[in-house]
Amino acid sequence: MNFNDESNSISVSLQNLENYCKKMERSPEQLQIEYDLTLQNYIVSSRLTGSYKKFDVQRKFLILSQAAPITNLLNTIQVIYENDPLKKIVIEAEVDDIGLVINSLKVKCYFEHSKTLDLNHALERVINSSVTAEQCNLMSVPVSSLTLNNVVDSTYRYSLTYDYHNTNHKAYREFCMNEFVEELQEITQNLNREDLIFNTNLEFSLLNREKLHFLKGVVSPKQVLDFDGESFDAHHALMILKSLNAMMSWLPKADLNEMQLKEIYSKDNKHYYQSSFLFIGTHHNRVHYEFNLTQETCNGVVNVLNNVVEHFSLLDLSNSAWNSEISVKLAINPSGVWDVKFKDYYINSLYNNDNKQISNYLAAVGEAIAPNGMIVAFNWTVDHGKTKYLKCQISFESIRESFLPMDIDKIFDAASNETFVNRRFQYMNGAYYLVHEDYSVEMRK
Repeated sequence: MNFNDESNSISVSLQNLENYCKKMERSPEQLQIEYDLTLQNYIVSSRLTGSYKKFDVQRKFLILSQAAPITNLLNTIQVIYENDPLKKIVIEAEVDDIGLVINSLKVKCYFEHSKTLDLNHALERVINSSVTAEQCNLMSVPVSSLTLNNVVDSTYRYSLTYDYHNTNHKAYREFCMNEFVEELQEITQNLNREDLIFNTNLEFSLLNREKLHFLKGVVSPKQVLDFDGESFDAHHALMILKSLNAMMSWLPKADLNEMQLKEIYSKDNKHYYQSSFLFIGTHHNRVHYEFNLTQETCNGVVNVLNNVVEHFSLLDLSNSAWNSEISVKLAINPSGVWDVKFKDYYINSLYNNDNKQISNYLAAVGEAIAPNGMIVAFNWTVDHGKTKYLKCQISFESIRESFLPMDIDKIFDAASNETFVNRRFQYMNGAYYLVHEDYSVEMRK
């Protein structure tokens, strides 16, 4: 794709973004450019806040001036990895008060290829490509991290990140490739073990060129849990704990930090659960922690999850139009005890174009949760101008924040021509306060 083609230029999307901000009285906080090399389309997205600044001549809105450097960066990345299975490029940036983004860029290069090919050879090739680019001074910062994403299908997925916040230019030296390849082989072999029941997303630092350093990772069981169907029991807990122990044994200096449990109360009146575990890298000496794989431990895990369900499933969802999502966080302490903390509670439903429906909906939800909780925010989402739904967040702790009050008619303004709009509002004492808005426009060749 020729990014300099005026009909597909990024500047057109940025101009649309500026016009939208002026019309809706918004300010961009973050900007993201996503380019798919297969589909040859790109999506310009931005996180907006409700405080558009009236710029004078001296403080001009400069986000349009970023189109050229972003375009050049996209073209450079394609040149660097022209012989590698590059699938997608994502450029992320924070936007300052006058619209400049170039000093806060983070560039992520996503690769995919069939599992019939050798992953280690492909990883070695892309790292060599990045080293060659550094030697030719094509990028002003070194490649900073490698992410391995392993899911149950026939495709390998991994990514490299360039972080312009990084000032560690000592990383401009050659990789100790033998050591890297050896570590990568061990890690990828473990990721593809048949007894590993997790999907994984693991990030490693590449700034130290002598060895891989684990940064963080999220793993989630491949199986969706169904408590109502009694599919989760001590046997499943044992499989999960075995896999967690295995991962902690081969992930270098990794600590299990927390578990996220998400309950989805579906319309067939069953509870489905998705769980994920967060690992973080640690650089201090520690005693290696492992779960004690006893029947008592496994029963304890089942009891913890059942207690979470019993404690946080507070709503009578007799309304068939409602669909609830409950997220809780379980932090683990050094002795292996789970500390359960409520995270998020959402109720969502499909929403038609009757703006008055929102007040009735919020009132009904508020009545259902009283006196246990309160509505703290809701999201209103438009996808390609058609699909609209509300997602109402509930809290069981008092939260008070101050945002820009919104007139109810303005909540639904100017959201028909954009590819995707998601607005988040604070709701308190019958008033609506805009927190932020996610704005996205897709353009194809």
